Amino acid sequence: MRTVSAPRRFRCRAPYGLVFANILLEPLTQLATPIARLVAPNGHVVLSGLLTAQAGAALASYRARGLVLVRRIRLEGWATLVLSRPRSSAAGDIVQANARNRSFLPCGCSIAGACTAAQ
Repeated sequence: MRTVSAPRRFRCRAPYGLVFANILLEPLTQLATPIARLVAPNGHVVLSGLLTAQAGAALASYRARGLVLVRRIRLEGWATLVLSRPRSSAAGDIVQANARNRSFLPCGCSIAGACTAAQ
């Protein structure tokens, strides 16, 4: 599996309270790490575009990255997973530290106002 990271413009504006991804299983699993890194403590991730039979595989991928299932919605053979990042997760602690100390941003910029990745 190839390594996938979030584009710099998204990392500079992290953390996010809500991340919504309506795509197929393979891209959802490839994006599990970057998405988990972008969501704020107590933030939510909504995964949809999954066949009901694929929901377990997607859930396992995101649980392995510290997210917890809040709700599973099934409708006519499709599944939506609503996940949350607990406040006490290690990745969430890093995101919180970055938010408090804007001299280091997840995108690598040294000063928040100087970030050109979002432009």
